[in-house]
Amino acid sequence: VKKMVDLYKKILGISDVNIIQSSGKNAQQDILHFHMHLVPRYKSDGQSINLKIKEDIKLELPVTFKKIKSENDKHI
Repeated sequence: VKKMVDLYKKILGISDVNIIQSSGKNAQQDILHFHMHLVPRYKSDGQSINLKIKEDIKLELPVTFKKIKSENDKHI
C-alpha cells in the first residue's frame, strides 16, 4: 500500500489518501476477497468519508474494547 500511495503522490501530485478496506457483506464489501481502495485526496476536494456511529454503539465501545483486549492478552 505504501508503494502505491507514494506513486499516487508522485504521479497525481496529492498529499493525502484514504485507505479503505471492508470485510464482509455487512461491511458493504461487494467483491468477496481481500482488496483495498486507495482514494486520492486533494485540498478542498469536497469529498467526505464520515463513519456515523449510532449512540447505542458508542456507549458499548468501552465494554467491547475490554472484551477484545482481554481475549488478545490471552494470546500474547
